[in-house]
Amino acid sequence: MLITSRAQFAGLVVSDGAHPLTLDLLSYSEARELLARRLGADRVAAEPEAVEEIITLCG
Repeated sequence: MLITSRAQFAGLVVSDGAHPLTLDLLSYSEARELLARRLGADRVAAEPEAVEEIITLCG
């Protein structure tokens, strides 16, 4: 199971043996590429303002 959160779940580590993995934020180009792979390059190219807003808000 993979759980993602900005909060740490120390209880899961202690009680369930979870293994925490800290990740860095995606760079702008990584985030854009991720959206292009998920939504399609044509859609990302067609709506640059929306893509910018999504990347900024999710940063």
